[in-house]
Amino acid sequence: MLQGFMGRVVMVATAGAGGDLPPLIAAGLELRERGHDLRFVGDRSVAASFRSLEVEGQELPPEVDLGPRMVGAIREAMAAKGGDLTAAGPVLQERMTEWASGAARLVADLLLEPITITAPKGAKG
Repeated sequence: MLQGFMGRVVMVATAGAGGDLPPLIAAGLELRERGHDLRFVGDRSVAASFRSLEVEGQELPPEVDLGPRMVGAIREAMAAKGGDLTAAGPVLQERMTEWASGAARLVADLLLEPITITAPKGAKG
């Protein structure tokens, strides 16, 4: 690590819906090429994607995997509201808000973990 160098760290946190992942990875890899340290955080499906690209990342615990939680929340909401999709919406929103809060706490904890800052290519120190 260079003394006096103020490094920039980028953390990308996402959950496995899929559509947001390719542009986030592309942007992150470009930032890494520009000398930023990069840390990807995601659920199991996201972690599989960044591992296949040989990108450093941290997999969140299975209890915050979005897919199973969303399927369970949809089933619960639909059962509670007798299959009425419109009425199930607020129940689903509440369950997904609970999921997001729990996942956000885990990601915040990861932000507090120490990391090594490296200098951009060509920097002197």
